[in-house]
Amino acid sequence: MLGRIRELRASGIAYSLGAVLTVAASFVVIAIPLFGNLGVFLWPQLSIAITVAIGVFLAQKGARHTLSLEKPRATDLLLCALMALLILPSSLYLASLVMLLVELGFGSTMLDPALAGNLDTPWLTILTMCVCPAIFEELLFRGVVFKGLQRNLSIRKAILFSALFFGLFHMDFQRLISQTLLGALCAFAVFRTGSIASGMVIHFVNNAVAVGFSLIAQTSEPMIEEAALSASMLSELGKIATEFNLPMPVIAVAYIVISIAMIAASLALTYLVLRAFIRRTEPLVTRNLAGEGPLSIAELDPFDADAAYLSRKRRAAWAWFIPGFIIIALANLTVAFTLTGAWPWGF
Repeated sequence: MLGRIRELRASGIAYSLGAVLTVAASFVVIAIPLFGNLGVFLWPQLSIAITVAIGVFLAQKGARHTLSLEKPRATDLLLCALMALLILPSSLYLASLVMLLVELGFGSTMLDPALAGNLDTPWLTILTMCVCPAIFEELLFRGVVFKGLQRNLSIRKAILFSALFFGLFHMDFQRLISQTLLGALCAFAVFRTGSIASGMVIHFVNNAVAVGFSLIAQTSEPMIEEAALSASMLSELGKIATEFNLPMPVIAVAYIVISIAMIAASLALTYLVLRAFIRRTEPLVTRNLAGEGPLSIAELDPFDADAAYLSRKRRAAWAWFIPGFIIIALANLTVAFTLTGAWPWGF
């Protein structure tokens, strides 16, 4: 019982420490501009790697257990890659709709500066935007964080919370929904296969396809490149309205309807593959591996029979997530102030 609470505490500490180190890494990039553009992503990913190591140490269950380092089946990985491809349109259209709403509400949107700055070097873009996040972010969120939640909550809550924590961790409310959707799919795949590799495959394919479209757009017509890298949905819709000589509201409504239809089609196709994936896989909880699922007072050892004591320990473990949430909230406020230009205190 105390082992489960220890794993939850390790998850909370890792999450908050990861948030603190990631923010600190952004200042390190400015203060120590090593490796050029590579440093923009190298320092944050290095901070996440350090966080993973600390989380594994605090969980005291070994890397194989905490990080779900089981050997996956090749067919499972292929299905994961297919699901990542099918769900990507949903993520992209959801992100575009959110960007449209953000621009309407704040007057502007903000493009990911790391992507914009690295497109001139394709190998650097693939390394920093595809390979490193697929490895280190999965080890942290579908490894340390998800394992602690999985051991203390029902599997549905563990997947939902880990996905939401993953979306929040990107510290940009513009991408919250799309990142949460990706996190939920990765967590479910790891739960069903017992292998972190399934989450890595989904994460890599998702990022690689998105980056690939941007790289292709860069080498295409200038208008296509400009649209791909534009941070203004309204300006792009305005260009379409001008080209077809239609009112802007008509174009906006048409775009929203098309986006919703594409999201629905993407999710429907993903669901079909997901059902096949479920039929082929068997979660660890049904493989007679003890210790999965929510805490139960009936499972208490005689030594740990003080339920009030365990309840306090559990609340204390959950409290370790709070510093991370505070850092993330401040980061999102920074994004909001940047979009509006209304910085407080005269900054």
